[in-house]
Amino acid sequence: MDSAILEQVAREAGADSGVEPERLGPFLAEVLLIAQSGDRLSSAQLERLSWEGDKAAREGIALPRLLDLYLSALWRLFATYHTSADSDSSREWRGVPSDRHRAESSWNVPMTLLRAGDDAAAAIAEGFAAAQQRSLQFDAAGRRELFEDLLAGSHDPHLLAERANSFGFNLAASHHVLVAETQRDHFDSGPLPTRVESLLRSEFGVTDGLVATKNGRLVLVLPGQIGPMETRLAEFIAAESHSDDAVVGAGSTHPGVLGVRQSYEEAIEAVEIAGIAGLSAHFGGSASTRLVLFSSLVPQRLLRSNPLLSAELVSTVLGPLNAARNSGDHLMETLAALASSGGNISAAARQLHVSPRAVSYRVQRIVELTSYSPLEPEGRFVLELARQCALLERQSRGGAVGT
Repeated sequence: MDSAILEQVAREAGADSGVEPERLGPFLAEVLLIAQSGDRLSSAQLERLSWEGDKAAREGIALPRLLDLYLSALWRLFATYHTSADSDSSREWRGVPSDRHRAESSWNVPMTLLRAGDDAAAAIAEGFAAAQQRSLQFDAAGRRELFEDLLAGSHDPHLLAERANSFGFNLAASHHVLVAETQRDHFDSGPLPTRVESLLRSEFGVTDGLVATKNGRLVLVLPGQIGPMETRLAEFIAAESHSDDAVVGAGSTHPGVLGVRQSYEEAIEAVEIAGIAGLSAHFGGSASTRLVLFSSLVPQRLLRSNPLLSAELVSTVLGPLNAARNSGDHLMETLAALASSGGNISAAARQLHVSPRAVSYRVQRIVELTSYSPLEPEGRFVLELARQCALLERQSRGGAVGT
């Protein structure tokens, strides 16, 4: 068959698929040869086709379009071959001397071409998939490195921003960080990060966030301001991790590359304070989702910044309670229950599994020993402040959780 005909077939297939016909290489000529012999594509030919699939993936050619090029070329080749099957020149080219051989050939040629098309498509798809897998592994490693450098905050901000852009992250915009701590450690290869990423895309349309893990905690770098999405994420994380005491700390929103590091540190501190103090809704968190906002923890952060003053407050206010014979622990438990119930005696009694009368008696003892009433605004503030200081002091003695 004239090479001009093969070139025409390639051009038409290229126009049909939108892919340059040069990607066919010697494929059509090779197929014509095996159409005569009835053989299959050789391992070397299949390896070359696999490489074409690999190359197309690296150059951004869609697999359906590439396959369309090859399959369109095949059916056009067969149509041209079939049309010329009765001509003398075609018989001479095929080496078919008799009508019987022609009849056999009319069946063998299409079968050979179909088999060649199947083998070629499988080889191309295999090469394409291999290239994609390498790309995913490279992207995953690159994203992980970017994630670590962002949280470290020790690299050139401009270079970090350029690297982030290559992954579709605009670090010039404002971001905030969530840090989730549950009953179990999490890893990048685990199911939770994948499920959280899927939720971000499907429910909120977020494609420019980073989800990874660090020190067993789940870390999310998210664009924009904190809103209902973060509450939903905290609920989802607690449910998916089967963790009743999950804590999700939310750092404030900050602009630029360095803002990510700052928000991460804030989220870590929010998780630590929440874990120490058992924070819930009245301290800026949600009793059901355990989302704790760093911006709502000003009192606790002040106490952490001045340990001497905190120790003095604990000693002055809670010292008499701790020294009370046979009742110190019960009085401290009552303070905690009243704080979590908003000063409601009946609710505190249910929480402590005692009668409201017993709680009222303990309140009276607290007033006698400290001169502060947990049922009055000023007394409740001072007593709860002292209790929070005691919790922070206890953590300080045990050692702070590292970031």
